[in-house]
Amino acid sequence: MTGTTLSARDFSFVYGMAGRILRCAWHGWEFEIESGRCLPDPRMRAKTYPVVEQNGSVYVVM
Repeated sequence: MTGTTLSARDFSFVYGMAGRILRCAWHGWEFEIESGRCLPDPRMRAKTYPVVEQNGSVYVVM
């Protein structure tokens, strides 16, 4: 989980979306955690699953 670089109005780049991006360690593609939308190609999506946090543990609901 990470953030990503976003373009700014002055043609510079700023770090944003901290903790809202999942980056593939193999390909480097970035996906929004909440929606699964692929940032480089919005037509692609990663499968998403509901999660539950209980007593400090995180469970994926499948």
